[in-house]
Amino acid sequence: MILPVCTDPFYEQSNPSARRGWVDFLGIRFGPRTNRALYESASPRAHKFQQAAYMNKTRILLADNHPDLLETVEQHLEPEFEIVGKVGDGQTLLEEAMRLKPDVIVAGIGLPFVDGLEAGGRLKNSGCNSRIVFLTIRSDADFVRRCLSTGAFGYVLKPRISSELIPAILAALAGYSFISLQAGDTVGFLN
Repeated sequence: MILPVCTDPFYEQSNPSARRGWVDFLGIRFGPRTNRALYESASPRAHKFQQAAYMNKTRILLADNHPDLLETVEQHLEPEFEIVGKVGDGQTLLEEAMRLKPDVIVAGIGLPFVDGLEAGGRLKNSGCNSRIVFLTIRSDADFVRRCLSTGAFGYVLKPRISSELIPAILAALAGYSFISLQAGDTVGFLN
C-alpha cells in the first residue's frame, strides 16, 4: 500500500485543515511541525503505532553527504524521535547500521564511496531489519522504482521533507510504502 500526503491545491481548497498544514494519516492528525496526534480521533491500529512511537522513541540513523541537510533533518525529527547517529558516506552507513540497529534509516541517495541504493541493497541482503526511507531530488519513474526495489519503505523528495518525512517514517514503521506525491504521480501509483 502506498501512502501519499495529499498536497493537491484543490484538496487544500476544499479541506480547511489541509490549508493549515494538517495531514491525516492512519486516522491520526498531524500538524505541520509535529507528529503529535489527537488520541480521540485515532483508529485502534493507528493508536498502536503512535503509542509505540511515544513509549519507546523510534531510533533513527541519518545519512547524507550534505551536513546542512543532516542538521535540518535532525532538528525536524529530534523532538519526536531519537537520532542515534549521523553519517556522511555509504560505507559508514553500513557499519553504523549494523552496530546501532536503528528502527529507521533516513538516507540520501548520492552518498560517497557506497551510494544509498547500493547500501540499501546490502543492508537488506545482510538481514538488517531497519526500515529505509530515501531522500532525493529525483522524481523520474524509473529511479523511484529502482529505489523501492532495494526494499526501501519510503521515497521523500528533499523539498518536501518538512511535510512528508514524518508521515513517511510512520508509514515505514507500520509496514507501508510511502512515496512523495509528486514522485508518485510520475510513477503512476497514484493515478
